[in-house]
Amino acid sequence: MHYLVAAAALRSFSANKSTKKVYRYLGNRKVKRPFDFEKAAWVFSRMPKCSGPSRMLDLGTGWAHRYSLLPALLVPDLEIYCFDVWDNRSLNALKDSIAEVPSTLQRLPALSELQVTNAQNRVAAVLRAKDFSEAYFALGIRDYQVRPGGVPDFPPDFFDAICSGDVIEHVNREALDAATHSWHRSLKPGGRFVTQVGLDDHVAHYSRSAGPKEYLRYSDSVFRHLLENDVQYVNRLTASEILETFEAHGLRVTEAIREMMDETPPVHRDYGWQTAEDVRTIRLLITAEKPDSPHPFGQSITRTMSGAHSAGSRP
Repeated sequence: MHYLVAAAALRSFSANKSTKKVYRYLGNRKVKRPFDFEKAAWVFSRMPKCSGPSRMLDLGTGWAHRYSLLPALLVPDLEIYCFDVWDNRSLNALKDSIAEVPSTLQRLPALSELQVTNAQNRVAAVLRAKDFSEAYFALGIRDYQVRPGGVPDFPPDFFDAICSGDVIEHVNREALDAATHSWHRSLKPGGRFVTQVGLDDHVAHYSRSAGPKEYLRYSDSVFRHLLENDVQYVNRLTASEILETFEAHGLRVTEAIREMMDETPPVHRDYGWQTAEDVRTIRLLITAEKPDSPHPFGQSITRTMSGAHSAGSRP
């Protein structure tokens, strides 16, 4: 499909609540949504170790809670809370994803036999589940919160960890400050935020001829008024802007990995202020912490530039 045709189709689905509901229905009819082990394992490898019961927020659960499946199956005494801007869940998609997990466990380092056995038992329980209530009981998921504005409402100092994947790029520009403030507020001092952010053009997913940063070809006005849509909304923030927002709200970035294009794509003059590094960045992997005490912004940041990443042992 041509990029402009795809953009027009997605804008038509964004017209009103009914058309958005049709889009979500069609999306949920997709038979198979494979479990992305590499992404999920990277998030899992950065989760903090806790000596006792702990709480985690799965931010932007999507169809199948993919980024919380490994913690849910492998971390004892973990309570999981979930948040999204609309209820886009599919029990079949969850079952499809979790059915693939047992075959991937041998790729994770230092798992005990008990962890593997417990994970297999929980997977079996989810596959037998008749509804989300039964699946959530098996996975230790305590709550599922939906707030269309995109700003969670959880108690302060509540979570040991927050994880997300392919979520922050969809947070409305105007809501990002309030959302980041709420994430910082709900983390315990010393708590960790682990996220992967897709900075590529999501309309381009529907077009073979479009590049991963296709939206940079068009003026800001043209994109906002003719190409932007709600069902695949991307805020078009740069990697640097996202990192600066984290720091401004007190989340200390300890690791930032950029996955980058080999070549610089065509860029409209409206984006001439962006650095070449930001223009070429198509994915950003962030590990951040809520310090035990206030810190000077901009310190203690390690920014690793790489075109690839792998899952390591949990620090």
